[in-house]
Amino acid sequence: MNSDNHVSPDQLRIDRRREEMKLQRELRKIQKRKFYKFLLCLVLFVLVFFLYGGDFSFSLPFSFPTKGKGGKGAEVVSSQIEGKVIAYVPMDDRPIHKDMINDYANALQLKVEMPDTKFIKTHLGTGGNSYTGYQTSYGNPLQISSWLLEMEEDGCDYYVISLDQLFSGGLVGSSYLSDKDLNVYGKTIYNAKNAFEKIIKNQENHVYLIDSIMGDHVEAGFMDITEQDASLLTQYSAVARPTLSGSKLTVSKIYDAYSSDSNGNSISTELDSTKLKKYLDARKRKLKNTQYVVEKVAKSKNLSNIHLYYGIENASSTPGIQDNDISFVRGLIKENKLDVIFREQVSSLSEVAFLDMLLDSIPRQMHVKTTYFGDKDQKLPSSSLTYEQALDDLYSDLDLLNDGKNIDFEVLVYPREEDPERREGASQDLISHYLKNIQKKIPTIIINHADYTSDTVLIDYLRDYSQYQVPMGYLIGYSNHDSFYQNARLSLTEGVLRTFYFISMENQSDCDRDFMKLMMKTYVENMAYLPIQKTVPLNQMEGSLSTGVQMIQNNMLSSNFITSRDDYQEKSMKTMSIYNYSFPWNRSNEIRFDVSVTLDDAKEIELPKETK
Repeated sequence: MNSDNHVSPDQLRIDRRREEMKLQRELRKIQKRKFYKFLLCLVLFVLVFFLYGGDFSFSLPFSFPTKGKGGKGAEVVSSQIEGKVIAYVPMDDRPIHKDMINDYANALQLKVEMPDTKFIKTHLGTGGNSYTGYQTSYGNPLQISSWLLEMEEDGCDYYVISLDQLFSGGLVGSSYLSDKDLNVYGKTIYNAKNAFEKIIKNQENHVYLIDSIMGDHVEAGFMDITEQDASLLTQYSAVARPTLSGSKLTVSKIYDAYSSDSNGNSISTELDSTKLKKYLDARKRKLKNTQYVVEKVAKSKNLSNIHLYYGIENASSTPGIQDNDISFVRGLIKENKLDVIFREQVSSLSEVAFLDMLLDSIPRQMHVKTTYFGDKDQKLPSSSLTYEQALDDLYSDLDLLNDGKNIDFEVLVYPREEDPERREGASQDLISHYLKNIQKKIPTIIINHADYTSDTVLIDYLRDYSQYQVPMGYLIGYSNHDSFYQNARLSLTEGVLRTFYFISMENQSDCDRDFMKLMMKTYVENMAYLPIQKTVPLNQMEGSLSTGVQMIQNNMLSSNFITSRDDYQEKSMKTMSIYNYSFPWNRSNEIRFDVSVTLDDAKEIELPKETK
């Protein structure tokens, strides 16, 4: 295979960054034109004023910024989405796709409607969804289509829709189902297409569509796929295929190329031939659906209000079965002149789309400052990008200005570090900086990219209040996931959501309470659950969590949190409980639990003078 033709995830990021820089240049040109128009109007106004001696009155067709929430001199802004209903179709019922969006919405008192859980549920191993006498492991596109049409009829005009769920009953279903599988629902696919077309056609609608490029296997336990099947599919998919381009980059030719390696030889596998064919047929169907979606979106008269997101599931930096699929979709996007950015993960696309919807609804760009506690020029694991380059990509993606001027919040980054002494020093420096930010009343996000299986120094400083007295409540975002992109995006999302509240909403106790519930979930997942996730058996997980969870609770009950940015105010938590632990797909990959919080007035907090 010619490696020059292979499009790696890193190259995708570089291409994306170039496209964004081009768009930014165009935006600056537009802003300059607007400025010159404003300047011309101002000159005319002054001339008219002097000509008429000031003896006249009128109202300007715009308003000047006034002081409000969101920092010194920040403008009072209002969100176009306030009071609206958001129709949300998740990829599946996992917490990251379902619960987290609900948590975000609650933290901003936004109303999000979802289909009934039984219609979006994916089952691995045991159980199933029963519809009209037929049992499946995936969701029900027929019911989801009907629900969407009802939302449209009721006047909903904000949508976040997973196309994998709408057309295939979920993300996992999209990697398994062929067209004939959906015949159990009758004309399901046509109903789904009808709902999709009706929603993107309505020019009053703001539509955020999430789609994926299929990964390298089907999840074990789904329908008839075993652990061995999933492993064999991963091995089969990892073989480099012939590189297709130009007129050869079609669905049928890509399908034909699935079975051959880069030299044209047949790829051998021990996988059952029926299951293999089903897997390849599912890939073909996914490409056909993608072509349908892209072409329909491109022809919509509501194009300016439609946002399409593509995530590459299980993205690999080495050649494999995905390469031609990625080239095909990129070619479709280019051919249809759509502005679509690829992301190498699917799991965080729900948050991406939801956050973009919020940012699009307010006429204000947010400003950040970034401080690194480690080597910012260090390459990310399995990437050609440095920490600084990767984070700059995310800032551009989220339309955040990393200029350090009139900042809304500061981002403190802990890059991965192998040397134990430098870990200790970097952690202490970061904590000292965070404590100074509390004194300066600067909201702070921490992105901790330590290998939490071997480096818990920063986690220990943060969560163990009895020893270090570092109050975590002042943070507006935190994450320490293994993937830096997911890590940074999740913490930035939390911070932007809270800043969104500061600049666009009145001070509401419900918002404050629900944001602290969101942060508690973040801390428990990141600081208590992730460090033991891969080492503790599922049946012992809840007991093993108790020590970390108790430390986090003690810290948060001893801390204050920011409730107003401009006239700076704080509150505290009076009570807190964490309960109802469960594992949605009966595996340790994801955890679900509930948080209950009651609020109180701010406490007197004495910050430590040093961290050593």
